[in-house]
Amino acid sequence: RLGRGVGERGTLQLNRLPGTAQEVKLGFGALAAREWRTSLATGMEATGERLREGAAKNPDVLHIGTHFSLDRERPELLAISLSSVRRPGSVGVFSAQDLATVRTGAKLVVLAGCGSHTGMGYPGLGIVGLSRGWLVSGAENVLGTLWPVEDSAGPFFRVFYEQLAAQPYGSRAVSRALRRTQLEMLRRTDRYASPRYWAAYALLQRS
Repeated sequence: RLGRGVGERGTLQLNRLPGTAQEVKLGFGALAAREWRTSLATGMEATGERLREGAAKNPDVLHIGTHFSLDRERPELLAISLSSVRRPGSVGVFSAQDLATVRTGAKLVVLAGCGSHTGMGYPGLGIVGLSRGWLVSGAENVLGTLWPVEDSAGPFFRVFYEQLAAQPYGSRAVSRALRRTQLEMLRRTDRYASPRYWAAYALLQRS
């Protein structure tokens, strides 16, 4: 959701993410230029129901650009912040518990937001978080961030999706596209060459 409001499961104040919205549109434009079919939901259309429906269609790419939150006292509340259809203008929470009921054949899930790869560590299990949840739900690859990132309208996802669509699709294609994108960003001569705009992104793959 691109707004502020009160969450259904408690008070939740969030900043708008206009840069993220623009970045996603640029990225999807790169896919459309390669004749990929795309569907974009922003603002009040970006609901948990829409996310669930999209995941069930087994897309090649499911891109989620929003706030991601982690309550360390109650890790089960690890959540994706979306719009609410029950209370227009409020923030709906799509938690790890909600994700446990999702089944998808998505080839790539992109979690574009602050610390989306983070979670809680458990002995014998490792890090349990949204990234792992998407893998358990059936996604082949999950691209997320290891630390907070800026709300940016930069070229990262435009370059990434251009690289991804330029080669036969597969898990290796995703890892190659990420590597090539980060190298291209590093060679830029503008502010987006700074690692703050691209170094946080890492790829998890289902073994």
